[in-house]
Amino acid sequence: MHAIIYRRVGNTLRESVYEQIIWAIDMLGLHEQFQYRVSPLEIRYKETGQRIIFRGADDPMKSKSIKISFGYFGILWFEELAEFAGMDDIRTIKASIIRGGDHSYTFTVINPAADCSQLGEQRSTHPQSNPSGAPQHLSGRASGVAGQRVHCRSGSPQKGK
Repeated sequence: MHAIIYRRVGNTLRESVYEQIIWAIDMLGLHEQFQYRVSPLEIRYKETGQRIIFRGADDPMKSKSIKISFGYFGILWFEELAEFAGMDDIRTIKASIIRGGDHSYTFTVINPAADCSQLGEQRSTHPQSNPSGAPQHLSGRASGVAGQRVHCRSGSPQKGK
């Protein structure tokens, strides 16, 4: 299983989420087990060859051409979700990336200081069941929580009722 991380503007990836992932790997004491590339942005687990790929979503249709030489993309991460143009872009990327494999996970990160009430209403237009109860603004199974409503109160996202 490979991972792909999207941010609306690709040229902000290196100084943000790419560095955050390296920081997390370092905090776990695993730095030497990974290989790091900046062109294109990628982190590869040396033992298995599994990759974390970083892409901008300036043109969501470009995601249809992304291929991996073995395995499948089972982890899809949207960084700073409120920056994306709309849910149509998210659905296009998700449909292009999450295919194949038995399990998949979608992570969304919303800046708590951002006003995400409009985003929450957009997200609620396609309700789906949430058997895991996982908060959508942090993580969830791709098949379960994509339509769950997200509310922001006091700068903090909360799961809708």
